[in-house]
Parts: sequence; structure tokens; C-alpha cells
Amino acid sequence: MLTATKQETGTRSWDTLSSPEDAIDRFVRVLDARGGRVGAQDFIVEAHFGSRLAFRMGGILLAKGQQPYHIRVTVIPGIDTVTTVLAAVADDYGGLVRCGGLTPMYQQQFTELLDALQQAVAEVPVNRT
Repeated sequence: MLTATKQETGTRSWDTLSSPEDAIDRFVRVLDARGGRVGAQDFIVEAHFGSRLAFRMGGILLAKGQQPYHIRVTVIPGIDTVTTVLAAVADDYGGLVRCGGLTPMYQQQFTELLDALQQAVAEVPVNRT
């Protein structure tokens, strides 16, 4: 049932040895591979998943991953070789529409997506000269 409830969200931040440019490239590839509509500008990557229309037509009957949500990843160049990443993901129903009861599913999707992004830059080789 569609009701007015709080927005489902998830956030995470971490440091990586990846350069900002390499991190952005890796994030774009991960989000694109997961079916996101991806855009990147400056040090921000955004992706939208699912469809508001499909959600409003099919609601909770949609398969996992088809519910609308978006993610914004901000890459902050740091001092020396450390880059900081801030990621925020939230549902994207639009307007005042919310659907109660989807918290566990959204939280699982958000955790999986944030884990994939963090893993994408976790094993960056360090160039030592």
C-alpha cells in the first residue's frame, strides 16, 4: 500500500589509495554494469535505478532491483595519495509517494551497492618507484 513514510536511505564514507580520476572511472563502470543510468561531472558520480512509473504501476510486486532509487558518490581529492569517498543512496519514488514495508529490501540493495563501490577501489595497486 502506498503511504507517506520516511525516505529509505543509506550512507557510507571511506578512504582509498585510488586517484580521484581512477575512482570515478571505476564507480561509473560498477554503476553502469548494475544497470544504472549514470552521469559524472567534476568529482561527482550519480546514477538512477528502476522506474518511478513501473513502481507506481506494480508497486512491491516489482522484482528486486527494479524499485526506483538513486546514488550520489562524491570523490574528494586528498593530500598525498589518499582519496576520500562519500556515497549516499536513497529511494526515488518521487513526490510524496512512499511505500511502507520495503525497508529490508532497500537496505539490502543499498548495502550491496555500497559494498560493490567500496570493493571497486579497495585493491588499487600502489605504484612505488
